[in-house]
Amino acid sequence: MKKMLLFLVMFGFAFSFFGCQTTAVEKEFTGSGITITLNDDFTAKENVSIPLYLESFDTIFMGFREAMTSTTEYEIYTLNQYIQAVLENNSRPEAQIYTYDQDGVFYLYAYYSTTVDDINYGYMLVCMAGEQYFYTMHFYCLDKNLDSFKDQYIEWANTITVD
Repeated sequence: MKKMLLFLVMFGFAFSFFGCQTTAVEKEFTGSGITITLNDDFTAKENVSIPLYLESFDTIFMGFREAMTSTTEYEIYTLNQYIQAVLENNSRPEAQIYTYDQDGVFYLYAYYSTTVDDINYGYMLVCMAGEQYFYTMHFYCLDKNLDSFKDQYIEWANTITVD
């Protein structure tokens, strides 16, 4: 009888614990000509140098834009030239550039790692072109977690729209 009672208590505890867990709800964020759908784990933060800065417990998203007219003085006219310049500026010219082009969504992206204050971070760089701007966006997390986040980052990147 004690075993049956213990089993029922354990089952009840497990059911209440797992049954009450909630899933994150989609949430849309907009800033600096960028709109992205993440989830409600993210919050927007003020940052002087980063126009769109979104933070969750384990991932950060940053978004910038740059007028295409300002890149022509560096002979940057295409999205491919732009992402190469961004990678060179981040001291990662060797990073492989990938193309996403499905269901009307088009962007270039790359993965790279860097160390800041003895902490290794993993990044997914996403670049898009709008009517008048190039857009640079980064997802990043601890480098040891990057591989487990890649599919999620692609899913989130697919929700990005730019002006």
